Parts: sequence; C-alpha cells; structure tokens
Amino acid sequence: MTSPEQTRALLESWGKRTAIGALVFGLCVVAGAVIDATAFFRAWLYSYLFILAFPLGSLAILMLHHLTGGAWGKAIRPVLVAAARTLPIVALLFLPVVFGLEREYAWAIEGAADHDHLLAHKRPWLNPTAFVVRAAIYLAIWVAFSLLLPRLMRAAEESSDPIVRRRPVMLSGPGLLILCLLLSFAGIDWAMSTEPQWYSTIYGLIFVVGYGLTGFAFSAYVATKLFDKPPFAAEISLARLHDLGKLTFAFVMLWAYVQFSQLLIIWSGNLAEESPWYLNRISSGWEQVSWALAAFHFALPWLLLLPRTFNRNPRILAAAVSILLLMRLVEAYWLVFPAYHPTGIAPHWLDVVTPVFLAALWASAFIHRLRTGPWPAAAPIPVPTAKEAHA
Repeated sequence: MTSPEQTRALLESWGKRTAIGALVFGLCVVAGAVIDATAFFRAWLYSYLFILAFPLGSLAILMLHHLTGGAWGKAIRPVLVAAARTLPIVALLFLPVVFGLEREYAWAIEGAADHDHLLAHKRPWLNPTAFVVRAAIYLAIWVAFSLLLPRLMRAAEESSDPIVRRRPVMLSGPGLLILCLLLSFAGIDWAMSTEPQWYSTIYGLIFVVGYGLTGFAFSAYVATKLFDKPPFAAEISLARLHDLGKLTFAFVMLWAYVQFSQLLIIWSGNLAEESPWYLNRISSGWEQVSWALAAFHFALPWLLLLPRTFNRNPRILAAAVSILLLMRLVEAYWLVFPAYHPTGIAPHWLDVVTPVFLAALWASAFIHRLRTGPWPAAAPIPVPTAKEAHA
C-alpha cells in the first residue's frame, strides 16, 4: 500500500513520460506537415475527433452523475473533473482544422458549389465563415461548462446552503441537453460534411453515444490504475469497477444499436444519395475495417464486459476498455477517410503519428490536472480497541 504522496509522485512520473512522448511525436508531426500538408490536415481532423471525446465525454458523464447520483460517479469524480478541465486546451487544438478547411472538406474549395446543385443548396450552412462561427460557439459553450461546473461543485462542497449545494444539479440538467445537442451538430459539421452529398438523421446521435462510450471506457481504465492507490482506494472498490464495467457495456450495446439502425434504414431504403456511403466502406479494403469494428468494438468487448467476475478483475477490465479506446480511434478513421480514399485504403504515416501525439499531449495535461486537483479525503487509519490491542 502506497501513500497519497507516493501516488502523486507516480502521477508526476507518468506525466513526464507522456510529455516526452508528446514532444517526440510532435516533432514528427511538424516534419510531416512540412512534407505533406494535405496528409497532415486530414490526419489532424480525425485525430481531433478522437481526442475531443475524452474531455467532452467526461464532462457529459459528470453532468449525468449529478442528475442520477450513485456511488460509481463519486468514485471517479476526480478523474472526470480533471479530464473536463482540459477542454480549454483541446479547444485551441481545433485551429489546424480551421487552417486546413480546403484540404479537409470539398465544399470549402472555392467554386465547388458552382456546378453541384446539392452543394449550392447547402451553401448557406456549408461555407467557411459559418463553419468557423459555429465551431467557435460549440467550443466556447463547452469550455464554459467545463470551467463553471467544477467551481460550482467546489462551492457546494464547502457550503451548507441548500441552494448552493444544488447548483451543480441545476446546471447539469440543461447543460447535458445543450452539450449533447451541440455535439450532434458538431458531428455533422466536422465529420459528416466530409461527404457533403450524403446525410443521415441519426449521425449526430451516433457521435453523442460514441463520446459517452469513450468517457466511460476512459474512466474505467483510469479507475483500474488507481483503485489500489490511496486516497483513491477509499472510493474505487471492486464493486465500483463492476459498476463502471456495466455502464461501459451498456454504451457498447447502445453504440451497436444506433450504428445498426443507421445501416438498416439506409440499406433498406436503397437510395442513390444514401447507399454509396456504406458501399465505400464495404469494398476496396475498407470492409476489413468495418469487420474489425464489428469484432473489436462490439463482439469482443461484449464478451469481456458481460461476466460479473471479469468486471471485478482490474486486468481484464483494463484490457477490455483499452481495446474499446483503440477502436474508438479506428472508428474515427473509418468515418472520415473513405471520403478521401473511396477506392481503397491508402494509409499515411501521419495517420498513426498524429493521434499518438495528440493522445500524449492530452494525457500529459490530464495527468497534471489530476495530480494537482482536489482528491478524495484519505481513509482514516483505524484505531484498535483495547480488546483488539490486547489480542
């Protein structure tokens, strides 16, 4: 058993390692941007969609816990708060997406709508100015929530006033609704519009569910690393790991449901403006990615997260959610890159280096905030009774 000071030292060590990794891979990304700007901006787009899910999904779960309660949320509250507080940094990382619009989106190319009636019809929405303004609104509101909610939580913990203590709940109700609504629009703007002739009314919901799944999987992973380290050990028990495993399992099932619903509706409709989106993803090598998602984003996690004993085993739970997090990155790639390479997979080394860089950078910021943020009170040392001491 370690002490809280040793836990902080361990987190500091992890933070230094991730910072070094971010520096090394960041230099590679800069070199790649100079060599091939188009590959850089496209890799940055899908990597950003993946990384944004960590703080935004954590913020959504934090709001959800304020509305529902439960010991599971109390156990991971420091993790959720630390992840949500990285949103200001993640918001700034959106700038490369803005600078590379013409390389990422066909509709952003000047004159693209002149000979395409669909793009001309969507021009009031799909134009660079409107895109940037909407993105700024989404990010500003998310950042405001990420800064305001922890402050209200801290004030509630320090106050005996019932009104002050209820403010986090009062914010979380409308806040969760607004967060999910804006995320739905962001998914349409940032990912679905890479193929502007296609549309799906369930696409935004797929983004919301996927981000929630990322938040739960990430929280469960961190919990497996901290459950035996004070002061987190006082809150993160095997029962709480079981709760997190089941919540992650529920979102795996929900993700599979909404994904299959979209496939079933579009495939049965068999419309020329809808079916090509899936046709591009079940041919020319992309079908291998589709089968990988079915196997490792649904089937294998389903098997690993269903048994009660597996969820109470930190190693198995960590393995299951690690696979899920990796497949969340694969899904982001699967959503975006068939628009650029519909005739077959054409991976670029930046497609690997860029998400690793952003993941290391974000992990470094998260670990710093977790290490310096408020922690649960350490469990008191039990004082033996006279009878126990005599024994």
